[in-house]
Amino acid sequence: MRKFIHIIIALGMTIPTIWAQDSTVYKKKAHIYDVTLISNWEGQELTVSGKIGKHAYVDLGLPSGRFWATCNIGAKSPEESGDFFAWGEIKQKKEYNWKTYKWSEIKENGKYKDINGEEKTSYKKIQTKYCANSYINYQGQLYVKKGSDMDTLRRLLPEDDAATAQWGKHWRMPTIEEIEELIEWCDWIWVPNYNNTGSAGILGVSKSNQHSIFFPASGFMYNKAISEAGKFGAYWTSDLEKDADFNQNLLDPSANSMGFYFKMKWVRTNWDNRMFGMHIRAIAASKEK
Repeated sequence: MRKFIHIIIALGMTIPTIWAQDSTVYKKKAHIYDVTLISNWEGQELTVSGKIGKHAYVDLGLPSGRFWATCNIGAKSPEESGDFFAWGEIKQKKEYNWKTYKWSEIKENGKYKDINGEEKTSYKKIQTKYCANSYINYQGQLYVKKGSDMDTLRRLLPEDDAATAQWGKHWRMPTIEEIEELIEWCDWIWVPNYNNTGSAGILGVSKSNQHSIFFPASGFMYNKAISEAGKFGAYWTSDLEKDADFNQNLLDPSANSMGFYFKMKWVRTNWDNRMFGMHIRAIAASKEK
């Protein structure tokens, strides 16, 4: 029997960086959730319910009926980190920043003088696809991000979904609603050394059928470096940022996408810059091979 210690972690306002910190106010509209942590875990083998093509999945008994892959895209086992992807890109690369991001352009934005009177060139970043937030109405005033190609895309198309591109048409990246369902329908355990593999991460145990799923805490990539490996997990969803904090994102509200994040004491959803390298865990809607 597992012994349960219920620890409510109250989390608050989102911060627009991958290093988002804890706060003290719980806000469901900001996609932040209280979670139950379980201590004195005695160990449990991961559940494999079947395969779709070459890739194993687990049926967690979720209301949606969705099946979750047992390992990350690019990994061969649950404890492996797999590949890093920028949001909307379908291949791993060596460097992650706005200059290397597929769906943005850096353009000159005029001249200015610095504090020494020297003339400098300023630059602006423009999203070239998935620009649904290129204009917003905030407190009765219309703000337009000039120079962007406005479209109505708020969720990745199959051709820009790394899970579909890598594993085939029966697999895709989860939506933010599907991540929220996963969080709410599982109990979460921090595992510092999964099955003596040296991999730290979180184990989710379904409240519905006790099946389990493991996510390694393999960090994220910025520029050419991996940060927070072994301490922090960062996984993309297929959705652009929702419920934006306009005070922080007026200048570029379409620059962020939603993700699934965790550390030893919390599990949450949040948003972050699309250019970061993060992991992807695929889902499938049916058992069709």
